[in-house]
Amino acid sequence: MMNTNQVNDVINNLCEKIGIGIDGLKDFVPMLAKYEIISCIYWILFGAVLLVIGFLLFKKARTAYKEASSWEKDGPGFAIAGTCLMMLVGFCSAASSIFNIIQWCVTPEAKTVVYILNLIKPN
Repeated sequence: MMNTNQVNDVINNLCEKIGIGIDGLKDFVPMLAKYEIISCIYWILFGAVLLVIGFLLFKKARTAYKEASSWEKDGPGFAIAGTCLMMLVGFCSAASSIFNIIQWCVTPEAKTVVYILNLIKPN
């Protein structure tokens, strides 16, 4: 397990190599938090798009299912199941990203430590 000084040395070395001027974790935390919040916003938008498209397709599939004869209900039935799965994925994506944004906004230091530990821990 790495200690605090070793983690700081790794971060400083990486930032020096890629040309980011920071002095340890105190400058790194806000930059990482901004990056992660922007990434979460992307996933929220992705989830919202899936929800909207899934809902619109669900309405079409439900109408087709109601209008189909008893022998032709398989196609719209699969479409309804697929759109429900699409909306579930969209909801989970948006919900988990909202939870991450809250964590990054409330405790960016703790979230950064967890983020770094997840990167350096052996699998």
